[in-house]
Parts: sequence; structure tokens; C-alpha cells
Amino acid sequence: MSLSWSRILPTGSIDNINYNAINHYKNVLNEVKKQGMIPFVTLYHWDHPAIFDKFGGWNSEKMIIAFNNYAQVVFENFANIVKFWSTINEPIAYCYYGHGKGELPPGDTFNGKGPYICGHNMLVAHAQVYHMFKNKFNNSDSQIGVVNVCWNFYPANSSEPESADIAFEYNCGWLSNPIFSKEGDYPDIMKQRIKENSYLEGLSTSRLPELSKSMIKLIKGTSDYFGLNYYTSKMATNVKKTPSEKWFEDSGVNMTINNEWPIDVAAWLPIVPEGLGDMLRIIKNKYNNPPVYILENGIPSDGSSYDLVRTKYFYSHMKEMLIAKNRDDCNVKGYVVWSLLDSFEWLFGYSQPLGIVHVDHNSSQRTRTPRTSFYWLKDIIHQRALPSTFITPNKTYKY
Repeated sequence: MSLSWSRILPTGSIDNINYNAINHYKNVLNEVKKQGMIPFVTLYHWDHPAIFDKFGGWNSEKMIIAFNNYAQVVFENFANIVKFWSTINEPIAYCYYGHGKGELPPGDTFNGKGPYICGHNMLVAHAQVYHMFKNKFNNSDSQIGVVNVCWNFYPANSSEPESADIAFEYNCGWLSNPIFSKEGDYPDIMKQRIKENSYLEGLSTSRLPELSKSMIKLIKGTSDYFGLNYYTSKMATNVKKTPSEKWFEDSGVNMTINNEWPIDVAAWLPIVPEGLGDMLRIIKNKYNNPPVYILENGIPSDGSSYDLVRTKYFYSHMKEMLIAKNRDDCNVKGYVVWSLLDSFEWLFGYSQPLGIVHVDHNSSQRTRTPRTSFYWLKDIIHQRALPSTFITPNKTYKY
């Protein structure tokens, strides 16, 4: 679950804590634990007090201080009841859509610099909060980290195997490499290409902020686990190098969908379960096999109760996860589907339901109805085993 910064500090000031929100979250967390579950809590899932956007939000270093203040309030109130923490969910996606494409608040299209500045500030803020937690609030069994969404990539042309590696670095390695790699710092290919493009554009410095030696030391190792959100994969193709101020063109790689991959209701999300296994093996080999928690994995459906495609999606991805874990010794520690309830998706609203529980948003009671995938997952959790082959549940299946 995630906490709302705006709800806890509605004016952004630590002098104006909303204790009704604090008590609400305490009640929720205690009930979760009472029901035998372990809460995994995210500090920031893309909402913050609107007043911060007056100084540029995550494009300003002031946001680093504000995030530290917010995190301290949260830890002071919840560190004794929460074991697993995530600082920021999907920082790359937030910076790309909020400060690059302008499709999410604050809607910036900031001349090729915005996503990099945003990501840089988020990375520093995460590291500072990590150290604060370890120094002031850590329990012997507490864990804190960051969660990145990572697509897996395959080269579209066998003669260009490097295209998939480059795409990975721009879409996952960008904010993973400084934390998990042996050397720290941003990926070399990013530093090189963005610097070259910046000079071609007439800029005197790279659009990608530099990590100083002290920053590299501050950031490296600041995650007790690799938080992974995986949904799908893409194909990668090298493209002709041209000067560009657009973040997504700096890589020199075009990312497309393989038309042979199956899709359901969302054309943007082909079903590629083997991509999850390959991603886990990449993480193992690049980052010295850190503990991995898969914290989002799912697919939209047409909204019906009999969501067979989603159920098969979960099965096929769990199977690939177990192959990576049991055959290839990938250090997978946990798996969480997205999502429990039909939720408001940032880019699609309520039009692409992802919940294993249907929510009737036209009802004043927001009536909840479990789907087939809910009962299937309940069965798997109780059995604590995945069948060797998928058994299709019938439309009246309940566990």
C-alpha cells in the first residue's frame, strides 16, 4: 500500500500534520497485520502537496528537503509497525510522463532536461531517506528500498544485440545502476550519448546531471532489495543518430511491440511471460543477484468477472519466475499482483480495469465483486504450489 503525502501533510509543512490521516493509516496497517498479512508500504506513489509545484516539484532540489521531512514524519509514526518500505514507486515512469511527455502532473515538457533532473533529484532524495531510516529508525528485520518498472527488451535484428542492452540501460539501468552496480553512477552509455547530443545541440554541459564522487558514495547500495514492477517486453532497434532534446530519443534505440506477441484489451501491453524470467536473470547477472521483490505484475481486462486471460497471465508469469528462481538461482523473495481492486490508472482512468476484484464505480457503495483470478490466486496461496500445467477454471469456480 502507498501513503499519500498530500493527505499526511496537506500544506506541505511538517508543522501541519494531519493526525486524522496518521490514525487512519495506523488503523489500516494494524488491521492488515491482524489478518495475518505483512504490509509493504510505499512513501511516494506520485502525489505530493500541490504547493511544491510552484517551485518546480521534482525539478527543484527543494523537493529533496521536502521529501526528507515527509519521510521523517512517516517513520516517526509507523516505523514500529511496518517492516518493508519502498521510498519511491517507479521514479523513471513518473519523471518521463510528468517532466518529459507532459502527460501526468505537473505536465512539463522541459526541453530534454526535465526527466533527467527529476530522476537525479529523486535518486538523491531516496538515498538520503534510506540513510535516515538506517540511522534513526531501523529494526533488525526492517528493509527499505526503491521500486523500478523495468521492461525487458529483445533485439529486433540479430545483427544488433547491443540494442536490447542499450534500451535496458535507459529504461531500467538509469536509476538502478547508481544503486545496485559495483561501480555506482549512471550507465556509461547514457553518460556518453546524452553528453554527445547535448554538445551537438550547442549546450556547454550534458543534460544528464553529473553524479559527483560523494554522491556516488551516498547512493550506492541504498536498497535492501531490488523492487521490480514487470508488465511486458519490447523489441529494440538501433536508429540513425540525430541531435535531439527529447529524452526518449537520446538512446538511439527505437522500442516497438512484436506483432506476434498475444494481447488482450490493451494494445500497449502484449503478454510476454518469458520477459519476466529474462529480466530476473539480467538483474542477477548485472547486480550481483540482489533479493528481488516483484511488486507489480498484471494486465487489464474487459471488466467481466470471468477474467480468464488475466488468470493465465498470472500463471505464466509465476511459472517463469519459479524457473528463474529454482533453475537459475535468481534471488526472488516475493511476488505481488497488480492490483487487488480496480483502481484509477494514471493514463487510462477507470477504462482499463486491472483488479482481481471488480469495483462498481457507479454504485455509491463501490460494490466489490471478486473475479475468477481472485479465487484462482486464493487457491494458489493456500496450496503454496503452482500446478505444472494451467487448469482452466470454469465460470462458476470459487475457492
